[in-house]
Amino acid sequence: MLKPTVLALVIVGAASGTVLGQDPGIASRIQAFQQDATRDDAAGLIRPIGLQSPLPHYTPEAMRLKVQGSVDVQIVVGVDGSVVRTRVVKVAWSGEGDAATPFTEATPGLLENAITAAKASKFKPGTLNGTPVPVMTTITLTFRIH
Repeated sequence: MLKPTVLALVIVGAASGTVLGQDPGIASRIQAFQQDATRDDAAGLIRPIGLQSPLPHYTPEAMRLKVQGSVDVQIVVGVDGSVVRTRVVKVAWSGEGDAATPFTEATPGLLENAITAAKASKFKPGTLNGTPVPVMTTITLTFRIH
């Protein structure tokens, strides 16, 4: 039986994987991540529509520890519908054993696999007043043991 959910909030820099609050340069990397992207709540925007969403793969360690959970990945969908930038903004895990075990031993591979799946996703591009534009939005990738 699974233990109650262990929730961890991790916000990382666009490319470096640095946790917020640990690097004074994080604000500039976040600004670079958001550069030229339209927020998904902008007036007149038609949001990107998902066409292909690969499932993230489990790691053997995560399967052994029966880790389940979700990863919220902020993405920028380009004008061609591909994902051009990604960054993890939230994770939530549950698993067996010591509450810290699933996060410290198993989830780094899961985070990488979530980012890989997010990058492989394909969308119908978002448009602003009929013109395709890069759009920043968030997707949730879920790891469930069936």
